[in-house]
Amino acid sequence: MGHHFLLVEGVNLYANIYDTDQLSVIRGSSFLYKDAVTHIKEQFEADLEAVSTGASSGLFCLKAQATQTIGEVAKKVAQKLRDHEDFRYLTFGVEHCEAASLQQAKEQLWTQLRTHQLQKLTMQPDWSGNGDYQFGQASCDLAGTRIVANHKQKIQGKDRNLSSSVCRRWNYGREKRHSYYHDLLTHDLQEILKDYDFAEDINTLCADPNYPLEDGKPPEFDPEIPIMYPKLAGKMAVVYIDGNQFSDRQREFMTHYTQNGKSLETEIKAQQRFDTTIQGLRNRFLQQVVKELVDEERSTAINPLGHRRHNKQRKIFRLETLLWGGDEMLLVMPAWKGMDFLQRFFAFDWKLDGVEKPLTHAAGIVFCQAKTPIRIIQQLARGLADRVKDGKDYGREHNAWDYLVLESIDYPTTNDLGDYFKTRYPNGLSDNRSCGLPAIREWQETRKQLQTVLEERHLPRRKLYHVLQALREHGITSGQRTWQDLVRLKADDLQTANLSAQEREEHRLYEVSEFQAWLKGEGNDDWPALAKRCFGFGINEPAKRAWAWIHAVELWDYLAPEPVTKPEVVS
Repeated sequence: MGHHFLLVEGVNLYANIYDTDQLSVIRGSSFLYKDAVTHIKEQFEADLEAVSTGASSGLFCLKAQATQTIGEVAKKVAQKLRDHEDFRYLTFGVEHCEAASLQQAKEQLWTQLRTHQLQKLTMQPDWSGNGDYQFGQASCDLAGTRIVANHKQKIQGKDRNLSSSVCRRWNYGREKRHSYYHDLLTHDLQEILKDYDFAEDINTLCADPNYPLEDGKPPEFDPEIPIMYPKLAGKMAVVYIDGNQFSDRQREFMTHYTQNGKSLETEIKAQQRFDTTIQGLRNRFLQQVVKELVDEERSTAINPLGHRRHNKQRKIFRLETLLWGGDEMLLVMPAWKGMDFLQRFFAFDWKLDGVEKPLTHAAGIVFCQAKTPIRIIQQLARGLADRVKDGKDYGREHNAWDYLVLESIDYPTTNDLGDYFKTRYPNGLSDNRSCGLPAIREWQETRKQLQTVLEERHLPRRKLYHVLQALREHGITSGQRTWQDLVRLKADDLQTANLSAQEREEHRLYEVSEFQAWLKGEGNDDWPALAKRCFGFGINEPAKRAWAWIHAVELWDYLAPEPVTKPEVVS
């Protein structure tokens, strides 16, 4: 005799979360999916045992003492989600089945869900009714695909006419922004966060710490107060992280904990233990991040502007967690935090008891202006992570990441990153772009070294741009001259060396550098060693060398930014 299972799953998430670029609406949508699963767990506790719950998914088993059949429970769950004043604006799949084991149930339920998902609306339409819920004649000011209703809110200093869906999600995102972290952090951190506000929009999130926005505008510039991140203020980092072979690691974990006897009871306990372990690991990492953000925000209070403004308004918590569950994570933060966050994530100990291999992840990170549409950028970040997984360089076995730096409002207009890279890196350059970069080993030490290298200009930045211009105009040299051979050339040798455009500019870069020994590779912490640690390859081969220059230029401001703590001295 089999056992009865029920699956509640948020479907078509991205269409329903990213139908707008307004941060509170996006945040509210994500919270609603999470809370819907928790609501079902609590409302049907008499009949259902929660086997596994995540950010938008819940797997349940019908209890032996249940007073209803699984079919009856499934109908009531679906009806509850459709009628609930908050959850009716989202799309869910509700499936049930009978199976002999938990693994069989998972496979059956997911097959049913995918089949039925094709028959569902991609985006949940708004509900029309009386009063505030009566449809108007125009589109929603924050989501043009939705019909406006009688909802008006002042958002970022402007009166906005909203649809019912957007209005509810906007309110929910504002109401729940503090409580979201309640179960994730220690009591001490919860108390500290009571003094912080969440940003109303991404521009506020990414404003310079010394010049926080008020009503969308920064305070008047004070020459005595430096802009802490002059090249990165107003820019964001969008980070998407996806677990590698997550199902395989989960299966290995459960096998380890059911090896002394496999029954439904032991399977469920093993699944629950896996969920608890994963949540515990992620919560510990998040606590580290939150503590660091709090410490950094406190440091702004040492300057006069910090004292002045922090007495007038609460501090900003500079991290938006838009997705944090299952094997996927999506976060938004100021650009100056992006690289450090990502490399700390990779460096964290993701070891699971009973599993030989630790969890590894593929990530995509996009640096861009804070005003760039988040719905577009999160797609690019996901595409970059998929490119890492599908590529031959790191695949689904290793911690690795890929990036985009979009300095202007321009961004890829299609989901095909391959085509975009061919345009961005012409003359065959894109053919040699690796599918990702490795997690940077010994990150804290490497970060300090990068800060020294960038601050002291070990790499002549202007000459680097000349190398890149040569690469874009002429492509990678067809020759095989190594870096060591190139830098050994003397002035008398250059006339007969038949240098390519790439080699000519590389040699000029070396000649004008004040750190030739470091560039050449005479030491343990030299440029060849640093490039290999950061980018995963040496610089002897011309193609590898070309991409080391490109990565260095594109990531220059983002790899290891340091805050400016003193006003600029004008002589």
